[in-house]
Amino acid sequence: QNEIVFVKGCTEGINLVANGLAKSSLQKGDTVLITELEHPANWVPWQQLAKEYGFMLDFLPVLDDGSIDRAAFTQLLSKKPKVK
Repeated sequence: QNEIVFVKGCTEGINLVANGLAKSSLQKGDTVLITELEHPANWVPWQQLAKEYGFMLDFLPVLDDGSIDRAAFTQLLSKKPKVK
């Protein structure tokens, strides 16, 4: 099913998605994977929801040149994060 939801801005949209996934799809023991470069508007909701719902929040490290640490990415993917 395809739907479009209009929001006032990115922060509202991220909060809507994070809250929706936390309430409907994530449970204790699940993992959400985001990068260290995320804006606080993205990682703060996940951090708060992880405390509330008991899922894990993993941060993918970024190298000095701004690229993703591929070895760490492979390792974190092996944990089978539910949201990436």
